[in-house]
Amino acid sequence: MQDAITSIEKCRKSVIACVHGACIGGGVDIVSACDVRYYTEDAFFSVKEVDLAIMADLGSLQRLPGIVGHGNAMELALTARWFLGLEAKELGLVSNVFGCRD
Repeated sequence: MQDAITSIEKCRKSVIACVHGACIGGGVDIVSACDVRYYTEDAFFSVKEVDLAIMADLGSLQRLPGIVGHGNAMELALTARWFLGLEAKELGLVSNVFGCRD
């Protein structure tokens, strides 16, 4: 699966992600490989693998430090804590918020 995520990163076209709702574990791997990341007001994130006693191996540990900084990436990966879209924006993981329509 790592090759599938890496293909997003290596795509010659711009890849844009929009997170709506939960972005957990593999979702973080996917969005970290995208060029531009947006989120909706209800989005939340977690690098969850540590809670399952497994290693995040689809690229988030390689890509996140370049996006949010080494210390922030390690804190998120080692604690598996949930964080909301606003914090994701402050960290630089996402760039803009969109409203939700029910």
